[in-house]
Amino acid sequence: MLFTLPKEIWNYPIIKRDLLATFSDHIRTLFKTWFKKHDIENFGLIVAIHTFSRDSSFHPHFHVILSLGGFKKNLTWKNLEFFPPKFFNNSWRYLVLKSIAKAYPKCKKTKEIISLCYKKDFFINLKGKILDNEVIALKYIGRYLMRPAIAEHRITKFENNQVTFWYIDVATKEKKFLTLPLFKFIGRLILHINPKGFKAIRRYGFYARNIKTNLKSQIKCFFKRKIFLIIPLTWRERIFKMYGKDPLICPNCFSEMKLTSFHHKKYGNLYYP
Repeated sequence: MLFTLPKEIWNYPIIKRDLLATFSDHIRTLFKTWFKKHDIENFGLIVAIHTFSRDSSFHPHFHVILSLGGFKKNLTWKNLEFFPPKFFNNSWRYLVLKSIAKAYPKCKKTKEIISLCYKKDFFINLKGKILDNEVIALKYIGRYLMRPAIAEHRITKFENNQVTFWYIDVATKEKKFLTLPLFKFIGRLILHINPKGFKAIRRYGFYARNIKTNLKSQIKCFFKRKIFLIIPLTWRERIFKMYGKDPLICPNCFSEMKLTSFHHKKYGNLYYP
């Protein structure tokens, strides 16, 4: 899932980076309230805090991975896959703006921006993607663990103290090129360096490191899977699996042949014992 902020308040967490951690905790509060309405006490939540957009400007947003259900008080599992956008949008907006007002209590301009933002919808993508495979889930999480603000291959030119790089525009899906003065480009990148000890990946519920022993035991039982022994295929089986043809069956008389030698482009003819 995805939680975003309107551009009017993007710059506030630059100075007070702790606001991003507070917003992450708010996401936990939202889901905790919703799950509790359905008698679910324990659920899993991972929030990945991102501060950059496609053009590497400062654009804080939150990628969320959530368990579709959770454990009730008696530690039985209950599925839950419905999340009403109106409830989350209104609550998310209220909690975020309340935190900014608390962080900047005497700023007149901040009060005006907060009043303006109360009339806006904070975009939330609650539909998301279903990660029902361990490999897919790991790939998805891996994208947000150590992802830089800009990949080196996107920088196409550097001359006369000007840096040119490309990005894919979200709206048009087209490749766009942007040229910035050197120090402005460096400044953009520096904004995304978090303070020492700041956690950009935050885990809550039964995805957290420290959970109760009885809950941990229940999770192990619930997600227990059989481990199958993977038997490696022979070269003959691999070729048949890939091409659908048995390399030891004669294409003329269809009798089984014996391998006596094969040719290697580097080592020449090699004899098979």
